[in-house]
Amino acid sequence: MPSIRTMIIPAAGYGTRMQGLTGQSSKEIIDVCGRPALMYALGEALEAGLERVGIVIRPEKSDILEMVRDDIRMAPIRSRIEIQFFYQEAPTGEAGAIQTAEAWIGDAPFAVHYPDNIIVESPGTLARLIARRRAIGSDLVLLTSYREHVQAAPCGLDALGDGVFRLTPDKQPEAFPYGLRPTGIYIASRRFLSACRRLLAAHPSVEVKDRDVRGLLAGQGHPIHAADLAADVIDIGNPDGYRAGIAFLEARRQRHAR
Repeated sequence: MPSIRTMIIPAAGYGTRMQGLTGQSSKEIIDVCGRPALMYALGEALEAGLERVGIVIRPEKSDILEMVRDDIRMAPIRSRIEIQFFYQEAPTGEAGAIQTAEAWIGDAPFAVHYPDNIIVESPGTLARLIARRRAIGSDLVLLTSYREHVQAAPCGLDALGDGVFRLTPDKQPEAFPYGLRPTGIYIASRRFLSACRRLLAAHPSVEVKDRDVRGLLAGQGHPIHAADLAADVIDIGNPDGYRAGIAFLEARRQRHAR
């Protein structure tokens, strides 16, 4: 399998649900236990040995660029990873964010990491996901245990064994199968980029979700897999999720301090 050198971080959203907590700042740099949220995704890229990270923002979100450029805690990451910014001018969803960097990504598979999905464990889960993808050979989504405050609808999963599932975007069960939910952390292929482009051309005024892209690929017979790596991922993209995530992290810190 081609090696994975690149990660895309979609960070162009308006973050309107979080404005009560962030004010005029971008939610991607909200403090999460002493670090900006975005830094967790960048730490995963560093631990996985990635060489390039593309961060997709809107022109108004210059505070993200300034944090990456100026925060002293970013120095080890800046010295080892090429960080490139891309600008998403229209609200075309996750597919539009990724498609913005299509030429820069090239033909090789790449990682995607939503900055408001934070892996609780020490950095290294993305590296494990990349290794599992190498064994499976198809697009691969990280799964985590379902908790409250996840606002995405459940998605179908067919168990294949050894913690691997087939993702079935066309099935929307009432509950999360196996108590697991897909996260905004995944490995995608050139085929995924082509599907993004096709959906955006067909629906130019609609936000195209990555779930829509997977649905198109699955409908064309391209399997999308998901892996349960027993990793806790908290979703801080909404106020309830942020408060619950901070409480979860603090409780975990106290347990480890005993």
